[in-house]
Amino acid sequence: MIAVLSIILVAAGAIGATTAHAWIVKDAVSKIVNFCSPNDVVTPSNSFGGLDGAFGLNTFADGNVDAQKTVLPDAHGGYADKSIIDANYYRYGFSALKLHSYGTGCGNLVARYIPGLYNIALTLFVYIPVALTMLMVNLALGSTLGTFFSALMSPLFIALSQVMKPIVSILAPFGTLYAFVKYRERVGKVAAAGVYALVCAGFVYWGANGNSGALQKIVNSSDKIVSGAVGTVTSQIADSMFPPVASASKGDNGTSITYGQASGAKNNNSKPAMAINNSLWKGIPLATWSTAQMGPEMTESAAAGGGNAKDWQNRLLNANHIGMSSKDAVDGDGLIMLAGVEAWNSRSYAFDGGDTKTDAWTEGWDSNVDGDVVGQKSKIAWQAIPQLADVGVLCGDNMSQARKRMDWRGASDLQQNKWMFNGSCTPSDSNAAWIDYYKGTSWPETGSIIMTGAMGGDPGNDQCACP
Repeated sequence: MIAVLSIILVAAGAIGATTAHAWIVKDAVSKIVNFCSPNDVVTPSNSFGGLDGAFGLNTFADGNVDAQKTVLPDAHGGYADKSIIDANYYRYGFSALKLHSYGTGCGNLVARYIPGLYNIALTLFVYIPVALTMLMVNLALGSTLGTFFSALMSPLFIALSQVMKPIVSILAPFGTLYAFVKYRERVGKVAAAGVYALVCAGFVYWGANGNSGALQKIVNSSDKIVSGAVGTVTSQIADSMFPPVASASKGDNGTSITYGQASGAKNNNSKPAMAINNSLWKGIPLATWSTAQMGPEMTESAAAGGGNAKDWQNRLLNANHIGMSSKDAVDGDGLIMLAGVEAWNSRSYAFDGGDTKTDAWTEGWDSNVDGDVVGQKSKIAWQAIPQLADVGVLCGDNMSQARKRMDWRGASDLQQNKWMFNGSCTPSDSNAAWIDYYKGTSWPETGSIIMTGAMGGDPGNDQCACP
């Protein structure tokens, strides 16, 4: 029915219609075509909510503001510093791993709606099991159990120390005197006995003085030693278990994952649990999402360090992410991005007009239509919305506002709007190979990928790591 109506409208426009009538017909056709294949963009999320916040896996800290900040594209849709958007759990969390469809076409309505169901399946069968595993890693290598143990045992520790205080007050000096009488010709033996008695007495006096944190200090000291040794070994095991996470205990730019560096802060206190959790996140959730969103070949290439594939994986993640300036506030560029998403999604699909998507793409934002926030830093649609920058680059748009204004009279509307507007998209051969995954039209394969990831396998190789 939609196709028949489109043909009728096009024919009507061709039979002696005036220029004004032609625009009306083009607008009508445009709205019909995009009714079933909207080119709306996804609302981004921060990395401290959802599963990340619920399980306490990633929390905001002043030291990691720069590492998880919002990063907007430049005027040509690129990123001058690509390392800042590297794939890392402590930047993106589980929240950025959400599938979407874009410009699916009238013949594939299933692709428009099924990502919502797939995101539920990913959360239930992939993300939650891995998040629970990461929580257990934190419990095993963190201070939670030690804190609980010390809180439970500290009263008993203090009581026993107070009971032992008068005993050691007598035994320590008499024990030293006994050692002197018995071993007075062996100075080393006498000195050792004296030191031993002094240490025992000091330890008991320390606990007997009501220092409830005494036991916790002991636990913390042993925790650093044990978790450091165990973490070093297990982080290496985690890296070797998941081929897609080559060097996952390091950032993609080669920096070691430590307490600060994993989340962007400058802190040299190693936290092995963070390296392990980063490996787990890359090994299963990221690999599954990436395979579903950009296909197995691109994901395998990204895991192997392939430049183009890795750049695209980072770009797609960044498009789903906004940063926080404080625990409760989105940062400045994040506010611009959110305002841009709202403005773009509310604009019309007509060919011409001040409130159309085409006008935002070729002319730029209009404060009267889009509000004042989105234009504070961005002049053109893709500068405020990383997903649109991805679409423009993917579809071969010239990504130049100056050229669009200069070429507007000499180029067709569709040539100037290669964001899949009415299907306008001319991807390169390398991008054409995976664009159906990006659009969501490869949804049958995506379902299989999600189930493979749910069984703990490598989605790219379609193999299960089950026993």
